[in-house]
Amino acid sequence: MSAGRNADGRELQIPLQQCALSLAALSLAQRPWPSDHVAGFLPQHGGFRDHFVATPEPKYCCESCKLVLCNPRQTECGHRFCETCISDQLSKPNPVCPEDKEPLFKDKVFRDVCCHREIMALRVYCRSEKNGCKEQISLQQVMDHLNVCPYFEVPCPLGKCKEKMMRKDIPEHLSWKCKHRETTCEFCMQKMAMTELQKHKDTVCPSFPVACPNHCTFPSILRSKLTSHQHECPKAHVTCSFIRFGCNFKGLNQDMRDHESSFASEHLRLMATRNTTLEAKVEDVKGELLERYKVLPGLSSRLSETLSHYEEMREKNRQLDQKLNTMQVKVHFCVII
Repeated sequence: MSAGRNADGRELQIPLQQCALSLAALSLAQRPWPSDHVAGFLPQHGGFRDHFVATPEPKYCCESCKLVLCNPRQTECGHRFCETCISDQLSKPNPVCPEDKEPLFKDKVFRDVCCHREIMALRVYCRSEKNGCKEQISLQQVMDHLNVCPYFEVPCPLGKCKEKMMRKDIPEHLSWKCKHRETTCEFCMQKMAMTELQKHKDTVCPSFPVACPNHCTFPSILRSKLTSHQHECPKAHVTCSFIRFGCNFKGLNQDMRDHESSFASEHLRLMATRNTTLEAKVEDVKGELLERYKVLPGLSSRLSETLSHYEEMREKNRQLDQKLNTMQVKVHFCVII
């Protein structure tokens, strides 16, 4: 568990897995500069804008931007520029040094490694000084310090949350401030994001108490029990179970027993009428079947005659084939003689 504090100053415990999530997300979120280590440390253009503990000597300042040199370059005339600043000068037509107006040549500009080493050793205040950090480190140590600085501003590690806070405030934010933090429905104990909790309760939570839509005497019913309650609810609107026999009564569940008792004789009459109708239909079907059955013997006789005629034709065809074969043999013999 990791500790944090709420608005009353009481200590809160944050699950380790939630802190692990925070640390993983911070690997990308903790820097306001590009994620690359070198690019993230260096300014995009010009020199360093850090708050130096002691005022830097003039020899450490760029002749162009007047800031502390970033990746110092020295010209043939002995002046120093930031890498980006000298590039700007060299891109001009007929470039000259702004200090002594001496011509500048790209192949005469070189990296000043010694100056760079001295600058990186200069002491600066943490870049989160405005948030309360009092650390003083060398310029070389800035990135390493920012990766652990408790006052450095980082985005919420839960992704969907767009809020930013100091690193030291992450446990408190995740425990009770973040709208996207994980929470548990107190009715069904299902885990979800805080932003989804109310919708879950209002629409799908099976254990959430809901009012009967028929406004019966039950004060509340679990959502999962609502369907079964509808079958028993005294205020539910139902139709008579004898509707298939012709009873068109519709009313409240609580009135159905009285209806079934008082209309029992009518229900019996409807059933008897339905039974009589069905019996009549059965008799009609039986009559149709009998008529069709009478036709069957005649059809059977015609089928037998057809089969007999077919056999006679097959026999005649066989005899004709034999005669044809005999004649072909005789013709062949005569041709040979």
